[in-house]
Amino acid sequence: MGLKNPKDRTSPQTIGATVGASIGDILIPRQDTLSNRVVSFIASHIFNSNVAPQLSDVRFFLWTRSNPNFGLQLLINQPDVLNRSTFNRLRPVKVLIHGFGGNGTTDRFVSKARDAYLLLGDFNVITVDWRSLAEYPNYARAALSTTPVGIYVAKFLDFLISQGTSSSLLHVIGYSLGAHVAGSVGNCLRLGRLPRITGLEPASGGYERIEKLRSLSSSDADFVDVIHTNAHVLGLGTTTPIGHADFYPNGGHWQYGCLWNTEYDSLIHCSHGRSTHYFIESILAGPTKFLSSRCPSYLKFNLGICGGCQDPLDRHNCVSMGEFANPTASGTYYLYTNPTSPYSIE
Repeated sequence: MGLKNPKDRTSPQTIGATVGASIGDILIPRQDTLSNRVVSFIASHIFNSNVAPQLSDVRFFLWTRSNPNFGLQLLINQPDVLNRSTFNRLRPVKVLIHGFGGNGTTDRFVSKARDAYLLLGDFNVITVDWRSLAEYPNYARAALSTTPVGIYVAKFLDFLISQGTSSSLLHVIGYSLGAHVAGSVGNCLRLGRLPRITGLEPASGGYERIEKLRSLSSSDADFVDVIHTNAHVLGLGTTTPIGHADFYPNGGHWQYGCLWNTEYDSLIHCSHGRSTHYFIESILAGPTKFLSSRCPSYLKFNLGICGGCQDPLDRHNCVSMGEFANPTASGTYYLYTNPTSPYSIE
């Protein structure tokens, strides 16, 4: 389950060590082979090796029902800015973190999830904009920035807690590389503990083999739920269960409809991005949708060995994937989806 020692928490002093990884570390395994040397040589000429993160470029935007169409920028350690904003210390806080190539304002995942939450309830939705560190095509720089950015976001949430927000109201949701940022947020929070982190298709590039890249882990919050949609061969997401509850829709390798339905995503990113579509739909779909069966493998799920959620007798073995996941869930869960929206099968 990817468990780590909860006491092994990253300190700000580890930023330098984290960004000390090389471009070759990110893109290739450690074996000293001719092919790896070729890849390393090409990578060093394509990607900028200067990966020192400019954290002053990371911005935080607040969206509420009072300002659903324009974000108010909040600043760390500036209570006057917070007090003049629409932030309500008594309302739940949803923190959305984009992935590689995204942004904190117009990014599809961020904007659609934000709008869904504001329809669902009176939330404080905070979007983290780290676009300058996550720009194409420099994946290596973006990957090496996830831990420093996570530490910076944790400082911002510590500021909110110091101003009267209970840590119990916080829920951090990250997509792709943003899922690993979310993990570092939970790992580095000082004035409380995150009750929940949701990882949407955590990026695999480097994270399953490079120790210097810190992956999202079940130790980062009281409940970590993860949706895997593009793992294994040629996949962009992680394969191994890393949360308390890991969901593998359609087996987690590729998603139904992605060979022809590329309205929102390119063919190569369709299955990877489908994790965000499922989660966004789940926000307004309610707790009876995206029911998933706890099962040790997709093969056994396909064979019906673990039971089906349509049978009331098996409901004890089923939980909802997405926003309404049960915080007591644990293990690996499988489900089928429709190839087009609505994705949840009735």
